[in-house]
Amino acid sequence: MNEFQKNILIIVIVVLVLILIFREVQCWYWKINKRIELQEKQIEILEEILQIVKPEQSVELIVADDEKQSEEDFLMSTLANNSSK
Repeated sequence: MNEFQKNILIIVIVVLVLILIFREVQCWYWKINKRIELQEKQIEILEEILQIVKPEQSVELIVADDEKQSEEDFLMSTLANNSSK
């Protein structure tokens, strides 16, 4: 390896390290890692709620205009109603 190739290699390594450091700082500043963690907890909680509320057989409700409402739509509307109280 000549001197030019060594310099290029060093520059590439330094740039990669700086990109990784900048990425971590940016994730910390915008709280991206914390948001992902909270979203994962929300998913776990929603899955637990679905297991509790979900009956053994599929449930469909008939709404006023004779359309079928899916179980997920029912749960979402129930959760929305409960959160507004």
